[in-house]
Amino acid sequence: MINQIFKAKMYLPSKNYQTVYDIDFTQLYSEGKRYILTDLDNTIISYAYDSPTNEVKEFFKMLKEIGFKVVIVSNSPISRVRKFLDELDVYGVASCKKPLLSGVKKAMKYFGNPPLEETILLGDQLLTDVLVANRLGIDIFFVMPLESKTEKWYTKANRRAERFIVKRVKRKHPELYKELLGDRYGN
Repeated sequence: MINQIFKAKMYLPSKNYQTVYDIDFTQLYSEGKRYILTDLDNTIISYAYDSPTNEVKEFFKMLKEIGFKVVIVSNSPISRVRKFLDELDVYGVASCKKPLLSGVKKAMKYFGNPPLEETILLGDQLLTDVLVANRLGIDIFFVMPLESKTEKWYTKANRRAERFIVKRVKRKHPELYKELLGDRYGN
């Protein structure tokens, strides 16, 4: 693990989007994707909400109608995640401890350990979502955080650390940086 976390390429997403709503999930399904692991906070909803909005409910309904199997993988405690799981009628792993592998592996086990090429992870943080997806060999679709002012102190600390990581990625892989992160962190 230690060897992996120091490689700059481990912090490059598969794709970069403004929000999850900018992703063409119908196209992804036609390309063979079947399983979606999604972060919760600042990926699909702001920390300011303690239950799913109508927009989030419609989003999950749309994913299910397309045919996706969806699971939430969140580092937030079960006290926060439970209401989302119940109202969205999905399985989830709270206190996931990303970038450690155990929580995401537990979510994948729920699906019967599907082929990695059929699985994507949606997330908003380099140090948690992007790193864990790359460690597992899963495509990671990176989105902008929805609202930074409501983030917890530990997420804000991660964001500060991201700046150092981004400088290293830009130096070691300038073309990939520009393609996959440039819009987010500036060229």
